[in-house]
Amino acid sequence: MLAKVRNEEYECRLTMGSYLEYKNLFGVDFGTEQFTDSSVLKLMYASTKAACRLDGLEFGLSLEEFADGLDQESYQEFCEKEIIPQVKKNRMFVQRLKEMM
Repeated sequence: MLAKVRNEEYECRLTMGSYLEYKNLFGVDFGTEQFTDSSVLKLMYASTKAACRLDGLEFGLSLEEFADGLDQESYQEFCEKEIIPQVKKNRMFVQRLKEMM
């Protein structure tokens, strides 16, 4: 998906690199804290930064600049296409583990 920030578009993909970038930037693993708009926004930022790095593209925005300029529809799309499916998948995985025990 594309994150629209200040009339620019940046590739935004949730990858393992996103989680590493999140940990490097914020000092904690994503998901160890309660899900909030702030934590999801930080993951979107980390995902965009990681995708740009992988694609060899420049991404020089700070978290604050990213948040201030982020298009609301891009945030909604990230939640719907990346976060919600991931949460559902994790819940199913946890349920299967419980059933196995």
